[in-house]
Amino acid sequence: MSVELGKHQFFPWVRRGAAAHIDPATVEKTDGSAGQRVAIPVGITLRKTLGGADVGTAQVSVTAQLYGPGDVVGVDPRHVIRTEPRNLTANYEPNYFAGIEFDHPEFPWLVTPAAPGGDRLRPWISLICLKPSELGALAAAGKPLPTITVTDLRALPDLADSYAWAHTQITGDVTAAGLASLIADQPHRAMSRLLCPRHLEPDTAYHAFLVPAYDTGVLAGLGRDASTATASRPAWDATSQSPLTLPVYFSFDFHTSASGDFESLVRQIKPRELDQLGFRPIDVDHAGWGLPKANRTLDLGGALKSPNAQARPWTGQDADTYRSAVSDLINVATPATADGPADPVIAPPVYGHWHAAHPKVDAGAPAWMRSLNQDPRNRIPAGLGTRVVLDQRSQLLASAWQQVAGIIAANDLLRRAQAARAALAQVYAVRLQPLTGEATLMITAALHTSLKASPKTVHATLSASRIPVRAASAAFRRVVRPLGPISRRQGATSRSPASLLGRLNRGEISVVPPLHAPNGMVTIDQVSDGLLPPVLPSWLWLLLARFWWLLLIAGVILLALGLLLAASGLLPPAVVLLGLGLLLIATALAVRGRSASWTVAVDVRTSGLTAQTLEAVPPRANFRIMPAGQPQPASDATIAGSTDSADATGFRQEATTLAGMVQAPLLRPLPPPPVELDLGALSATILTRLDPTVTVATRIESLIQVGPAVTWPRPGRDRLDQIMAAPDFPQPMYEPLRDLAKAYILPGLDTVPPDTMTVLEANHAFIEAYLVGLNHEMARQLLWHDYPTDMRGSYFRQFWDVRSYVPRPSDPADLKEALKDIRPIHTWPDGNDLGSNQNRADLGDNVVLLMRGELIRRYPTAVIYACQAVLGADGKRQLGTTELHPLYRGAFDPDVTYFGFPLTPDQARGSHQPGQPQGYFFVFQQQPTEPRFGLEPAAVGPVTDWNDLSWEDFDLPADPTVPFFAPVRKQPHNVQAPLDLNDWGKDAARMAVITLRRPVRVAIHAEMMLP
Repeated sequence: MSVELGKHQFFPWVRRGAAAHIDPATVEKTDGSAGQRVAIPVGITLRKTLGGADVGTAQVSVTAQLYGPGDVVGVDPRHVIRTEPRNLTANYEPNYFAGIEFDHPEFPWLVTPAAPGGDRLRPWISLICLKPSELGALAAAGKPLPTITVTDLRALPDLADSYAWAHTQITGDVTAAGLASLIADQPHRAMSRLLCPRHLEPDTAYHAFLVPAYDTGVLAGLGRDASTATASRPAWDATSQSPLTLPVYFSFDFHTSASGDFESLVRQIKPRELDQLGFRPIDVDHAGWGLPKANRTLDLGGALKSPNAQARPWTGQDADTYRSAVSDLINVATPATADGPADPVIAPPVYGHWHAAHPKVDAGAPAWMRSLNQDPRNRIPAGLGTRVVLDQRSQLLASAWQQVAGIIAANDLLRRAQAARAALAQVYAVRLQPLTGEATLMITAALHTSLKASPKTVHATLSASRIPVRAASAAFRRVVRPLGPISRRQGATSRSPASLLGRLNRGEISVVPPLHAPNGMVTIDQVSDGLLPPVLPSWLWLLLARFWWLLLIAGVILLALGLLLAASGLLPPAVVLLGLGLLLIATALAVRGRSASWTVAVDVRTSGLTAQTLEAVPPRANFRIMPAGQPQPASDATIAGSTDSADATGFRQEATTLAGMVQAPLLRPLPPPPVELDLGALSATILTRLDPTVTVATRIESLIQVGPAVTWPRPGRDRLDQIMAAPDFPQPMYEPLRDLAKAYILPGLDTVPPDTMTVLEANHAFIEAYLVGLNHEMARQLLWHDYPTDMRGSYFRQFWDVRSYVPRPSDPADLKEALKDIRPIHTWPDGNDLGSNQNRADLGDNVVLLMRGELIRRYPTAVIYACQAVLGADGKRQLGTTELHPLYRGAFDPDVTYFGFPLTPDQARGSHQPGQPQGYFFVFQQQPTEPRFGLEPAAVGPVTDWNDLSWEDFDLPADPTVPFFAPVRKQPHNVQAPLDLNDWGKDAARMAVITLRRPVRVAIHAEMMLP
């Protein structure tokens, strides 16, 4: 498997801001000295203007001095993000360098009073590691800094080489925008590091100190005046005298181990197949309580066991007799007598009977409940759960009450709601339900805007009806009440106010009369109607006015016919025709005389008074407005012209404006005509909406919000029933069991040899029995302390510690629930036995990797995971791409650690057949995100890879107690192609690459530890 675990890039130095503009010629002298401070020119260009016009520029410049080492009197410890090793580490590998990391990428060179010489720039601070024998007095309360006294100056590194041991690290690639842009935009990817290249001795205590690298920094740290110094020289060199006092910016302590790094510790652990772990014998022949003897020892399991380890079967007459006796003992019921209840009988508990909703252990009890209560091998872990709850009762109850604080307040509200519902139901039945529809409408007026009559509110329904909304108001009821002052004065004391609503609804009476024109007002339509005869419709008179000549012709024809008939001697018909003819002729002449006024009567209407009709009237040059009663002069008739007179123009304009106002559309449409209500149906709807059995519960449900773990209201129960809480304890409950005795987790643990790695599996039957005991006893305690619970909650479902689990993309959304070890106990099927109720049924008794050794204690951040094996081209198993991280992990002091994986033993073992799953490797890997620097402890031959460079490739002193530092100017031995020997000591970036120890990864197949 080829996986890029991380990418680091190193830079020999970094400077930003004003320090980036230091004159390149300002380098250190050959003796390592430099100026006290660095000076840089700072200039500004000013643009001169006169009257808004440019008249030139002016240059203003000064020389600014940057801070130097003599200006630093302390370092904020928050600049330090990590030390290597961590403070108080007791077993640090002696072949590694000690180091310290800073958050700012330019921190080691921040106040260095010189420019870099190519790729080399000395830091202004140095990290030193001293043994207690190399130290004199330590002053923790210095002025202004703590101080140390170095008695053996050989323990101090050569400051001339300090440039090689300080570098900047960038995680990932540098973007095209450059290093400065990356640091500004993504500061989390950049940091700086300072190393101490001392060869540490095994099994030795060390004190690491961050101290000044220049003498001006030493003076400032000791509280002396550094401003008089003309230059900054190294804090120590070959001429320094012992003892040497140095101020300290930061410090940490550690102790080295005897030997061994990560790789050696992993290889030291041997994979072994241990097949006798997980059970220990117990004697149940003297259990007491009148129980019979089992006549043999039984095998008591633990939470872990070897994959092939099984408890010896317990069958036969003795086993049946014993189980029957246990059932008789715990199935104790208190009989009722005529004199009252008998004294209670104290008996062992029936574990899980609340959750199973079955009070006794009999043939009808669930299989898991019978197995749990009848078999002492299962009652023991359940009893351990009881003991754990009793030991931690105060803490658990405090947590439970804290979780239920809101439920207590909610239950108090529910009890008050139950009382309110009962009282309101009585009022509802006695006062509201017997009312008529009209009375109901009046009594409930205050609620009409809040009640829906579907789909509109009652108020909106009333607004569209014949009943005025105010007719149901309290003011109206006061006015029309039978014994009110108005009713008494009217003698209407027997009249019911409700009857008025019925009469209003039926239209028998009206509160407001219909609208009519004010008295004396005459409209245009009324004037026009007065010009028409009242006998016939106006449209018929208009038709006669336009076609009067038809009447004249018809009359003439009738007269002619009458004369002809008269000449023929037919006098009666002739008289009729002559009469009709004359009548038609007379009518035609009359209509012709009045046609003009009738046409005006029909045309001049309010609806026809529009701006368009007024504009269409021909111009009137002789139009004049005269005072009322004064006739128009006859001379005006002679005025001719094709335009309006001044009076006509004004009149036309004002008439047009008036017509626009008259014909303006209404701002809102007229309301629809009121309708009659079905008062019976409306009152029934109101009463339904006011039913307290519904309204009170609905209101309370809107006030109470419950989490997903609480079921309320419960199906089929009263909506105001009390909330039954089930506290949740998410902590891993293997820990208190482990604290009781390690043998409860893994019987036979003391027989596991040192430096051993083996594969076990979880014993889920033991885990379930223990968790049932926890939940049973916790329910009993909650009941005793009046906790609002129905006794069926599964308060403890987490046995293992899953807090370090690494989520996968395929994990469910509710990961917390998925990682529980058991399903809620009340959901266990009756036919399931113990061990068959895992929360993840596909997992079963999962594989557990057990390790005994120093590896995890020495490397707590090591990455351990399972990797699927695949067949390579050579037919050998190799690492694939599918990785599984542990579901849970745990530890036994001092040196045992275990990891549970989502695998069964068969899945971990795999097959050797091509095309079949090849099982899994267990991979042990150093943390790749924490780079470490150093050299290998021993030479392995010619060095063709810098990762193989060792301390023995230098001339180590014969006396291992003599301080030795990795030399920068002296080349190591045995370095061969393709390596370039000139890279050693060239700059800090190359030294970081050379001394960086690559993370080690070791893989061991599970088959080596499985039967």
